[in-house]
Amino acid sequence: MVWIAGQKKEFSSAPAVAAATKVPIDYLSKILQTLGAASFLDRKRGFNGGFKLKKPAKQISILDIVSLFDHIQQIEQCPLGFKEHAPSLCPLHSKLNHVISDYRCQLSSTSLADLLKNDGFPLCSENPSKQK
Repeated sequence: MVWIAGQKKEFSSAPAVAAATKVPIDYLSKILQTLGAASFLDRKRGFNGGFKLKKPAKQISILDIVSLFDHIQQIEQCPLGFKEHAPSLCPLHSKLNHVISDYRCQLSSTSLADLLKNDGFPLCSENPSKQK
């Protein structure tokens, strides 16, 4: 998604996305289908076809995307089922719950646009010395 968001052209082909992100095409195809079904991507078939964002990158949070693939849930009760930990969480699970809450907050307050570098290329350089 971040790579697609950084593209100037209208549509990016699945093979182009796979090559740029180094994600195997079969795996990437499943991800792109999921993102399309969730209305994050438009798809165009045929010559000059591919994928593009359905809405501006600034309007898509990273939490929205991550939530499609991983359900980040708060800890509401002791995951181990200890009755002595009710009604409040033990110190360990309370701390973990705060970490989860902070994580969710960071993801929800970060948009795709926030992850784009000034040059429009969001991915790490293959050569770390070339990174800005």
